[in-house]
Amino acid sequence: MQVIVLLALLLGILVATFVFGIVTKNFLLSLVALPSIYFYVAAVLKEWRYIPLRERSFYLCKLKRYQEAIAACDRFLGRLPGYGFTWFNRGLLLFELKRDREAISSYDKALDCAKDYYKGFPYRVWYHRGLALHRLGRYKQAIANYDESLKYTKTYHRNLRYQVWYHRGLALQELGLYREAISSYDRAMQYMHRYKQGWQQKGENEVEIAEPQDFWYALDNLWCDCLDKLQSVRLRYEKAIASHNPDSKHKPDFGDAFYNRACCFAAAGDTDLALANLQQAIYLNPSEYREKAKADAGWDEYRRDRQFQRLVVG
Repeated sequence: MQVIVLLALLLGILVATFVFGIVTKNFLLSLVALPSIYFYVAAVLKEWRYIPLRERSFYLCKLKRYQEAIAACDRFLGRLPGYGFTWFNRGLLLFELKRDREAISSYDKALDCAKDYYKGFPYRVWYHRGLALHRLGRYKQAIANYDESLKYTKTYHRNLRYQVWYHRGLALQELGLYREAISSYDRAMQYMHRYKQGWQQKGENEVEIAEPQDFWYALDNLWCDCLDKLQSVRLRYEKAIASHNPDSKHKPDFGDAFYNRACCFAAAGDTDLALANLQQAIYLNPSEYREKAKADAGWDEYRRDRQFQRLVVG
């Protein structure tokens, strides 16, 4: 949009110069402006005729015809190689096809062009570049990319902040850095309870907990001591999630964050917090996380624990 405004402004200046020359009878000025207008309009039209290729790639992507969408991007970039958004979209398409190394190359091209776009553009590129590195098993590099993305935290939506911190935690967990992973999950969950979700009910009011540490203390106590009072909380939780964005395909799965946080506490030997977080994950999705807890080897030391048995058996 900014580029279009600048182009229109420049064209307006050229036209105004031409008209001014006519009005003031300064025909030399008009003669200079006229060919400038002609060549300017011709150049813009020549460049913009490739825009339909970009739109075609979007359409093909929606149809999940990723290979054809990549071809459309390639044709567009063959003429306009400095268009960073198309390089980024090309990377996303390659990622969908699990061609991660090629996706990373496209993201690199997008970052090279990022200086020509608004300041918030690179955060998405760094995040998705991190996802590609993550899938390749290059966890340290993935973490570095997530950290680069987090430098732009003021420019993007809380949902994506959740995703960045969550995947950062997954990468740290893969490296066996469980305490650091827990810290990342904690940061991710800061954005969870800001979705206008009520965790406790006091009369007609919802309680919003301001600090992360207070949030976790209240959360652990809530699940350990007040299970018989949670049905109304669950209904309000589900309603809040649905009201936030009921049709979103990218709605974060908070149960995964609780489950992975539980696994980290289990690996670190913190039984109470491990079971408290496992309990919350199971509450959000009983069938999925009970099956995971039964299958994951990380819970082997807890198989004889009565509280663990009650959680996974239901």
